[in-house]
Amino acid sequence: MQDRQGMIWLTNQTGLDKYIGSRILPVTGFQKGLTETISYLCDWDENYVLVSTDISNYLIHKWDLDKQSIPLNARLKNIKHLATVGRDSFLIFTNDKIALVNRRLELLNPKPIELKEATILEVVQHPKGQFYIGTINGLLYFDYWKNTSPHFLPALLDVKINALCFNAEASILFCGSVNSFVYKFDVKTELAPRMQIQEKGLPSTLITSLLYRDQKLWVGTEEDGLYILDSSQQYKIIKHFHPQEKFHSNIHFSSKNVTCLYQSKDNVIWVGTKIGGLNVWHPGRQDFQHILWRGANSDDRILSGNDVWSIYVDTLSNRTLIGVKESGVAIIDNNAKTILGWLSPEDKENMAAASVMVIKRLDNELFMGTKDGIYKYNMQYLAGEHTYRRVRKGIEILKG
Repeated sequence: MQDRQGMIWLTNQTGLDKYIGSRILPVTGFQKGLTETISYLCDWDENYVLVSTDISNYLIHKWDLDKQSIPLNARLKNIKHLATVGRDSFLIFTNDKIALVNRRLELLNPKPIELKEATILEVVQHPKGQFYIGTINGLLYFDYWKNTSPHFLPALLDVKINALCFNAEASILFCGSVNSFVYKFDVKTELAPRMQIQEKGLPSTLITSLLYRDQKLWVGTEEDGLYILDSSQQYKIIKHFHPQEKFHSNIHFSSKNVTCLYQSKDNVIWVGTKIGGLNVWHPGRQDFQHILWRGANSDDRILSGNDVWSIYVDTLSNRTLIGVKESGVAIIDNNAKTILGWLSPEDKENMAAASVMVIKRLDNELFMGTKDGIYKYNMQYLAGEHTYRRVRKGIEILKG
């Protein structure tokens, strides 16, 4: 490969050489040739050459051949959370790693933080910037800004934390666990007593999602629908939504399995479910609107499937983006509540990539985390063909 300065780059059995016209210089900063097969070379920019192997991708400095190569995104999978930490940078939380990347999804820290003793289930960020991470082994605390390593908080050690949300003042972190237990973690004292839920209590089921609004705690469960607890009445159960049972309510709810909860800025609450599509709670109506996929031949088809994994309300475009299992992302017009289209992977056979678990917007770019990696979509093409490009091994060629 010849770069823009005219230098020739050659691959060999041990790595890479640079030909400068009179002699060949070994690239000592890249010695991956013995264990990895180089498949591609690219003139990246004025100072770097991109080397792609069967394992990962690296940036090689053109002038300092002894400088260690910089690894790019090594196919970060099982994305749990995306957080913006700068004008052009993200923290990506996978099930066992925390990585800092830029908009091109290149790793900015030389090596992602490995979580060898924990599997991430949920992540929330405090208004002051710190991260609280629910895992199968307890609650982790991570302060990116102080450059501290994630560490377990003693009050919830060995407790499986599956759902997290703050109260209005962000002084209490509600932690949902297995067996319907909810813990109130005090951010200041770091104590976490188990909530004593009044009346009959919650059934023994997995808590999948939590949302706090107007002194009410919304609790989504895996097998028993949706509960609303009143914090002003010692967390008494005031409403229960379930497709069969009508406890304290005659309002229809589409599924017993709640997957996610989301509150938009207009105080509308979006409830994603398994099998039952979307249930949208409008405060003025005190009722649910149901948004379902009723089959490929139906005229009122809204979603591309009824297993909802993620919800993101984009106020800039007045669109709601719904991640649907194995069907990509449905785009809904918030005013007309009509479908505008779907974002779906170009690789139709890779259905793991179509299950979008996390959605995050930065300017005109939409980043979507899936079990198979990260995808990026340019929002300015929303009115055109609804496809997004797969980011393969951290590389994406952005063309119109």
